[in-house]
Parts: sequence; C-alpha cells; structure tokens
Amino acid sequence: GGLFDAQGIANVLNAFAKVGMLREDLFRLLSREAQSLPLDGFEGQHIATTLNAAVKAGWEDAALFGRMKGALMGMSPDDLSPQSVALVLNAYARAGIHDEELFTHMSRLVQAQAGG
Repeated sequence: GGLFDAQGIANVLNAFAKVGMLREDLFRLLSREAQSLPLDGFEGQHIATTLNAAVKAGWEDAALFGRMKGALMGMSPDDLSPQSVALVLNAYARAGIHDEELFTHMSRLVQAQAGG
C-alpha cells in the first residue's frame, strides 16, 4: 500500500494512457496498488476510469478486472451513476470480458435507478 487512493490511481492511469505512455511496469505497479485497496474505497467513476485507461493502453489485466468486479458487486443503485455504468460496461466489452454475473447485477442497478 502507499501513496495512492482509488481516485489517484484512476487519474494517473488515465493521464498516462491518454498520452500513450502507460508502460507495463507503471501499469503493473498501479494495478497492484488498486488491488490492495479495500473494495469500499472505490466509487463507480474511479472504477470506470481505471478500467478504461487499462483497456486504452492495452493492459486487460484479469486480476484488476476481477478486483473491480468485487467492488462493483457490492454497490447499490445509489453508488453508480448511469454514466459510470455505461463506462464500466464499455471497458469490459473492449477488454473482451463477458461476465454474466456482473452484467446481471449492473442491469438490476439500472432498473432500480429507473424505478423499475
């Protein structure tokens, strides 16, 4: 553990991915850091940004996606904005990860948000 919280990890990964400089050593370091944080330390936006940055840089890390799934599965409708839901699903799709359990949970969150 160390310097970064979930938002810090997301921001740094995203910035390096945007400039095309997310090298494997830096990604692995920040991925390990993210996986060491408590699940309740993540907000939907942090997860969406982290996963999309990883995919943009070409680092579809199964362990990272699995850890973020753990955080997402513990979330309620109030924890995830519709934008975060969309961005998270986009990241999983772009990574080629089809997780029926997670997608069903996300669908239920959206239905609850919509009052259905």
